[in-house]
Amino acid sequence: MKVRAQEIFSCHLATGATEPVNIDSVARKRAAECLENPVPDMFDMSQQQIFRLMKTDSYVRFLKSDMYKECVVAEMEGRHLPYQPEDSDEDKRK
Repeated sequence: MKVRAQEIFSCHLATGATEPVNIDSVARKRAAECLENPVPDMFDMSQQQIFRLMKTDSYVRFLKSDMYKECVVAEMEGRHLPYQPEDSDEDKRK
């Protein structure tokens, strides 16, 4: 658990993270304090903030985007989606 917690923190929460997420300093500090002795809920505060931001901002903007509209039309017409997912880091780890 310690290794995975370090990976998540350095990739997403640390200063200079390669894939940073938008959380406040309190959530970042909470996660950092648990790195030495990880606990299952160490990222809960961060996760809640990310979900809240997605719900009130990112997801709403996505639903209004041309990309979403084009995908809905393609799906309704039985066509392939016009956008294919790029290889993500998660896919590369498998």
